[in-house]
Amino acid sequence: GKLAGVYAILTGTMYKTGLEEIEINSRLIEAGSGEILSSSSKKVRIDWLERLPENKWSETKLPESGGILCNLGVREMDQMHYERAGWLFSEAIALDVRGVCGTKEPGFAYKSRAKIFSIQNNLAEAIKDYDRFIELNLSNPEGYTDRGIIYGKLKEYNRAIDNFNKAIELDPFFARAYNGRGNTYALGKDYAKGFNDFNKAI
Repeated sequence: GKLAGVYAILTGTMYKTGLEEIEINSRLIEAGSGEILSSSSKKVRIDWLERLPENKWSETKLPESGGILCNLGVREMDQMHYERAGWLFSEAIALDVRGVCGTKEPGFAYKSRAKIFSIQNNLAEAIKDYDRFIELNLSNPEGYTDRGIIYGKLKEYNRAIDNFNKAIELDPFFARAYNGRGNTYALGKDYAKGFNDFNKAI
């Protein structure tokens, strides 16, 4: 500190006390004598994710970075921070249009973002993302089932049933598809078919 011509040095420690909290201990030390002029200790919430846009990760142009973004996106969804999660999945898609996100599932980012759109009642955008997920996973019954649920919310029951039928065709043991089709039949007051589908799901 004396060599640098400063009066005092600020130093300290920082460590995690939990998943969402860190403790910062700081000391202001006089450079000449080593005397502690002031000290402070504070626990703060970890909110680095609020600063992610400033990191400009999309400028790296590295598709493997999408895995980091999607992992953070899933965590944000779990904490119901949907706006932030949606931004993370969008950034992952910008890095890799397949939306793989470091997983073995093409379209993972589209499927995840579609769930957020559904929660936010932005059903048109949810349909677009499920369309893209299905394009990338033609033999996966999950995409058809989830898209069928959205069509049900839109009261487009015939389209919903078509999607559930496709899911069941791909996997006759996919219980969620029977459950979704049963709900759709019930909404259309076709209770006998709904009852049969619920039994099949069970």
